Amino acid sequence: MLGVTPLASGKEALTLLTSLEVIVGLTYLVLMVRELRHLHHYPFQQPRIAWLELAAAAILALESYHLWHRHHAAELAGAPHRTHLLPWLYALVALLYVVLAFSFQALTQRRYLQLQADGFAIRTGLFSSVHQVCWAELTALEPVDPSAVRLRYRDGHEQLLTFAGFQQGVGHRNRLLSYAQSVHLR
Repeated sequence: MLGVTPLASGKEALTLLTSLEVIVGLTYLVLMVRELRHLHHYPFQQPRIAWLELAAAAILALESYHLWHRHHAAELAGAPHRTHLLPWLYALVALLYVVLAFSFQALTQRRYLQLQADGFAIRTGLFSSVHQVCWAELTALEPVDPSAVRLRYRDGHEQLLTFAGFQQGVGHRNRLLSYAQSVHLR
């Protein structure tokens, strides 16, 4: 709310640009509360469009224009011409946020755990390959810490499987352990 102080004190005129900045700022706050409520009620669901990131992109784009406009007005008033990188950097980051807003769901779905009757498939990293394990290959599945399990194979080797990169990694680990017990694997 400190951003409205220059408007309230009369130091800055209420223009279309400043009105847009106030509206986008308030929208960002509303979307932040909405996002927190959504995460509390539906922790495993990701919306198709990350509205909070879109609002952040709008803030960055407006700030980019605002900076560029002030420098341009100063040059028209007689200030020497200078190259300003900050408005372009803000615009680039705003564009990055727009791309992120529309691809966030796809990025979060790249990490998954699929439990099946004959085994499970897991991808633990954004760019890692899919790891498939058959229940028949395992002798034991042991909890190591709140977000990791150790796989013991019939041929004697072991593998540590961590869910630390997952949102709700503890829940995924517990699902894997309970499913393994249901197929009589300890």
